[in-house]
Amino acid sequence: MTAKRKISASSTAFPLKKAHLQTDAYYGMKLSRIVPGLVMSRSLDGSVISLFDDDQWFLPAFAFSIQDNPYFDFLPFRQAGRFSPENVATCKRIFTMKMFSTKSKTGKAIRLPTMQSTMVALYHVNTFSNKRNIPIQEIFNSKVLFEKMLTDIPVSYNKQLLALIRTLVSIDSVDRGFSIDGTILPLIKKIARESRNEGNQHAVIPSRILWTKYKQYKECIDDYLKNQQNIHDFIKRTILDRFFGRGNLTRYKYQDEFSQLSLESRSAYSKEPITFWKAVESYKLEAIADKYDWNVTKCATNYLSLVQYCAKCLIHLFTLMRDSEVLNLQANCLEPIQGWNNEALYVCGISTKLESEKTAAKWITTGDICEPVQVLQSIQKLVAYHAKDDMEVSWLLLAASNLPFSGSSKKEGVARTNLDDRLPPVIITDADIRELETIDPYRNWRDDKKFKIGQPWRITSHQFRRSIAVFAGQSGLITLPSLKRLLRHITKAMSTYYMKGCSAKNYLFSDINPQLTRELKRAKEEADAAVFIRDVLKSAEQMYGFAGRRAMEMKKEFPWLAGTEAETNQQVKLGLTAYQETPAGGCTSPTPCDKRAHAKMDTCITCKQFVGQEAKMAETIEIMEFDLAELKPGTIEYRAELQNLEDFKDFRDRVIARG
Repeated sequence: MTAKRKISASSTAFPLKKAHLQTDAYYGMKLSRIVPGLVMSRSLDGSVISLFDDDQWFLPAFAFSIQDNPYFDFLPFRQAGRFSPENVATCKRIFTMKMFSTKSKTGKAIRLPTMQSTMVALYHVNTFSNKRNIPIQEIFNSKVLFEKMLTDIPVSYNKQLLALIRTLVSIDSVDRGFSIDGTILPLIKKIARESRNEGNQHAVIPSRILWTKYKQYKECIDDYLKNQQNIHDFIKRTILDRFFGRGNLTRYKYQDEFSQLSLESRSAYSKEPITFWKAVESYKLEAIADKYDWNVTKCATNYLSLVQYCAKCLIHLFTLMRDSEVLNLQANCLEPIQGWNNEALYVCGISTKLESEKTAAKWITTGDICEPVQVLQSIQKLVAYHAKDDMEVSWLLLAASNLPFSGSSKKEGVARTNLDDRLPPVIITDADIRELETIDPYRNWRDDKKFKIGQPWRITSHQFRRSIAVFAGQSGLITLPSLKRLLRHITKAMSTYYMKGCSAKNYLFSDINPQLTRELKRAKEEADAAVFIRDVLKSAEQMYGFAGRRAMEMKKEFPWLAGTEAETNQQVKLGLTAYQETPAGGCTSPTPCDKRAHAKMDTCITCKQFVGQEAKMAETIEIMEFDLAELKPGTIEYRAELQNLEDFKDFRDRVIARG
């Protein structure tokens, strides 16, 4: 066994240094180079960080997110067995071929999170081989052995094994170094398809539960804001004075912690320390300590972690950002922008979803985002001040567990733990299940162990994305093209998949839970009227379409617009008219449109609700041309968007020709 380089892997929140970014292993390299002695990573001065021969690899050049773990440890692969050393080498070769093979869909090296799960799948294959004292190659060369191996490992790794086999089959057998039974790929395809639960997307959070959770997040943050300075001062005091608040664990009859200290430790403090509850009272934190079950000083730090979790959930709700995207936010992530009516905000961060590498991204949002971001900034500032000198402290969600005396031995870069179980549970009811059945009637909700009546609903971050997508699709607050941009998905098909269930006409969130939608719908009504008055009634340009011509006649009837504005607002409040912006201008229909699908707008020309605006159509064409320029010519996405552009230009010409 070769000597191992010592790699410090205490935290995945490593400080990425320029010296770590050079490697001899890269996407598209000749796979025949994967032999002992291959340098997996080296520094710019030429010194080796990780060799193929090492059992611990550090690959920071391929880490694009705070969540990416660049440490790979093959030591657990060394097990008892005649062929163990040979099997470890084979696993390393297979791992490297998978990561750097040119068969990647993205045209880049496979992302580290995928390789981490691939490595676990390889570990199970390696264990099976060593238990039977056979080389791993024999498993891939025998359908019988491969099938036995599948029964020995968790079915959750079938997906990783399928992807691995597909890559290995596509590689020349000389480079691969072993044969593969041709019947294995069809077998694993069939097994993976059967074990995969089709249609089981992340569940939409029932509206009652979503509203309750939203109130919990807001309440926790409000409690923090009311007591922010006192909480920070309390924590600072516990950091400066190791005896402060550690006199006894509760208000009542528990053994004094001070009495357990050594004589030497006692002599360092001239008098018995202030008890915990005396410390709490001195900072006027009794109410919050009671509410959140504080009983030792570290509970204050744990509360900061809960506040961070609640603020993170609100950011998900207000932006629909993915978990990794929120975790990678920097402290100064907000950028104001000036709109036609008011200021809006961008949340600036990075995304790795579409490009498979770190890419700058922005998410447009509203002023509601300011409160959770400001809360996180205040905690970040406190933690950064007390963090160790070598720690990266620029993250917005810098973990409160990094504070001294936090009670946590695990020091993480960012606060990534799901703390939903520390909030009051929201119990699933039969009404919640009926709501889920209406959204997705083909899923067997009542037999799903995760969603049993009487059990608490368990929140995950991705549920927010799909919940708001479905809600937006059903309420009409967000159009499909806007949703596509918001969710940052490549195709409309994926956005439609997220909105599965939106066409169920017998189901409306507003009917089931009016509390959740009342304010949004009221705001939408006011916005409808305001946009109609601004873009149509007060516009000097010519309007096209039946509704557009009618609006121009209204301007002539009420030259000072007072009557028109009052009438418009009244009609909107009564639900008799509405206005929604479209790529071609607008639509005055108070009911959802069932005459067109997505961007196909041919039926709008003869529709009585259509308002055509040449300037809006020109703006849409400009945006479409900009988006087209961002795509790679010849790809499916490019050809589809080009056809959409040509169709829209033809539509524009026909609208103008009709006058």
